[in-house]
Amino acid sequence: HSGLCMSSSPPSPPSAVYAGMLRVAGELATVQYDYERAETLLRQSLVLFRSMDMKAAIGASLCDLGEVARCRNDWTNAHTH
Repeated sequence: HSGLCMSSSPPSPPSAVYAGMLRVAGELATVQYDYERAETLLRQSLVLFRSMDMKAAIGASLCDLGEVARCRNDWTNAHTH
């Protein structure tokens, strides 16, 4: 026995804190010019924020995705987000 407790209960639903951490990680990846990683993280945060109907956070994630698209010179997606 390693002392670690394994739970048999299902994972808890995503939290706003976790979604926010994904968004911040996406912003950090953006300023580090890792646009692929940034987009992945920001899209994950967007899905979670939408599942919790957090409108302001949804808007912020969309804005961040638009910034990633702009940095990639992807003007079509920059305007979409």
